[in-house]
Amino acid sequence: MKKLVIIVMCALLLSSFFAFAGGKKEAEPVKEGKLFEGVTVSVVAHSGHHATPWYNEAPVLKEKYGLELNVIEITADEIYSRVVLELTQRTGAYDIVQYNSAWIGDYEAYILPLDDYVVQDNDEIGFADILPAFNKAQNLWGGKKVSVTIDGDTFLFYYRKDLFEDAGEKAAFK
Repeated sequence: MKKLVIIVMCALLLSSFFAFAGGKKEAEPVKEGKLFEGVTVSVVAHSGHHATPWYNEAPVLKEKYGLELNVIEITADEIYSRVVLELTQRTGAYDIVQYNSAWIGDYEAYILPLDDYVVQDNDEIGFADILPAFNKAQNLWGGKKVSVTIDGDTFLFYYRKDLFEDAGEKAAFK
């Protein structure tokens, strides 16, 4: 019996040696190369000339970061409904969405605010170059930066119908 206990103790001692002999795992070496090598980002954009900036920047992003840009062009009459469907279904098919600034309220719940990135990158995006009125109307929602202006057009025009019907207002413009 004493011999059996010694054999079991030796076996336990030996197994504990092998279990703990490895020490700490060596840290993974830092991967050489470009930061986003092998990563593909899908951008949905209005078809035609509105997609041009994405095509122009794709080679720059590939060269500088190793990032592949997949540009998905959708016609103006379909882009809103297709993007809303995608965002509400949360399939992750689009990483970046190009949209009309009038739709910002509809998309806001699904958009990642850019504020932290602007601070981190020292505004390399260029918000400081955008006129404050455009920035407020097109890029901010609830005080947070949620988009970057590509094209500063504003196609909305609101007017107060009652002012055009008011005799006093009409007289003021004669």
